[in-house]
Amino acid sequence: MTTLPSSTFAADRDLAGHWTGTVQVPGQELELDVDLRSGTDGWSGDITIPAQSIRDLPLERIEVEGDSVRFAIPGIPGEPTFEGKLAATSSRAS
Repeated sequence: MTTLPSSTFAADRDLAGHWTGTVQVPGQELELDVDLRSGTDGWSGDITIPAQSIRDLPLERIEVEGDSVRFAIPGIPGEPTFEGKLAATSSRAS
C-alpha cells in the first residue's frame, strides 16, 4: 500500500467542501482537487488528478476526526491513501 504524504487543509474548520492542492510522489508533484461531503450516511467524496487523467473518482474509507481527514483512492496502482490536517492559514492542500 502506498501512503501519500500528509498535507495541510484550511477553511472555516469544516472539512466539507472543495479542496485543491498538490502532493509529492516519487519523481513528480501532482496537482489534485478533492470534494468532500458530509451526509446522514457519513462522508463521501471524489478526487480529480489531471496528470493521471483521473476525474471525479469516488473516494473510499473516508474518516474525519476533529481537524484531520483520511481516505483511500481506489483503482490506482498501489492503493494509495491520503492523510491531511486542517490549518488556519491556507485554502490549499499541498
